Amino acid sequence: MIKISVKHFLTVFLLMGLIFPVLGQRTGTYHLDEAYPIERHGTIELSTGDADVWVKGEDRQDVHVIINRELIQSGFQFGNSEFTIEVRQSPDRLSFIERKRSYGASIGYSREDYTIEIYAPNDVNIDFRGDDGDYEIYAVNGSVSIDADDGDVSLKGCEGTNFFFDLDDGDIVMDQARGKLVVRLDDGDLDVSNGALSFIDFIGDDGTIRVETIILPEADYSFNGDDNNFELYILGGGGSFELAHDDGRIQYSKSFTEVQVKDHFTKLELPGSGKIHFKGDDIRVDLKTRQPHP
Repeated sequence: MIKISVKHFLTVFLLMGLIFPVLGQRTGTYHLDEAYPIERHGTIELSTGDADVWVKGEDRQDVHVIINRELIQSGFQFGNSEFTIEVRQSPDRLSFIERKRSYGASIGYSREDYTIEIYAPNDVNIDFRGDDGDYEIYAVNGSVSIDADDGDVSLKGCEGTNFFFDLDDGDIVMDQARGKLVVRLDDGDLDVSNGALSFIDFIGDDGTIRVETIILPEADYSFNGDDNNFELYILGGGGSFELAHDDGRIQYSKSFTEVQVKDHFTKLELPGSGKIHFKGDDIRVDLKTRQPHP
């Protein structure tokens, strides 16, 4: 008689699960609902995959985080997968790091429902990295940094003075902006309203860039793009405007004074001390003055 130990039986059983595919539906879920302390002006760090993220700043002392993820797969499945969120805590920084591993593969239908809700103090700083999810942020007054692929970003009521975005194929909408704005954007649109910006650094391709702002004294703006439509609505202030362009179209209102107009270079002035630069191929630039919103 051949004797097989329990250990050997389990080993063979697991190997068979890897070798022979399973036909059917498999569901994996992850849920987190916790509150964490954080110091004033602390930073929330988030590193995830395709999660849709929603953040609301409130008058509170802690950070309440709700994460829900459900993965549904139908068809042939080989092996297994693991998912968890690693939480790292220090007095002034709270980090949520996605850890995901897959063994084998699946053939068939797959759907991931993945959402993150964060209720945080108004004065926190945001440092997010992700892939294809969307980000909605309300009433957060610290710095905001988002580095993602193929996701849209919406900021409402955020009164910070330092904003950084690095996106591919995503749109950015801000209902107000103060201080510094740095944007790296491919195949996406930028829409900024009610701005009072001292610094802009934009590099991108193939999108419509609409910025409505007061040009603060000594402001420094740089717009560098290819095949972009730039629309700059000036609510106050001014300065010198230099536009280096190939095969572009430049339009401006009568408020501007022409200093130099050539085939590929235009210099204009509007009373003020700011310095505004545009550079690119096949760019279209519209410069207009407008009264601030009441």
